[in-house]
Amino acid sequence: MGTAMDVMTGVVVDGKVVVEGATLPEGRKIALVLMDSDDDPVYTATPEEAADLQVSAEEGRKGKRIDAFEHLRQLRSGATE
Repeated sequence: MGTAMDVMTGVVVDGKVVVEGATLPEGRKIALVLMDSDDDPVYTATPEEAADLQVSAEEGRKGKRIDAFEHLRQLRSGATE
C-alpha cells in the first residue's frame, strides 16, 4: 500500500468492497465515492487535481493543516498563504 491517502477503485462483490491489487489492513477506515454506473463516475479528478490532493495529503501528514471553515473563509476572501 502507498501513502496515507491513496485513490483506488473497486467493485462491490457479495455486499463487500473489493479493490483489485490492494491489501488493506483489517479495520482500516476508508471513504467511498459511489458511481452513477459502471462507466459514469459522479466525479473524476483531473491529473492536476489528483496531484494537488497528493500534495495536500503529504502536507497534512507533516502537520500543516487548516480548519475547513478557515480554508473556506480564505477562499471566499481571495486570501492566499
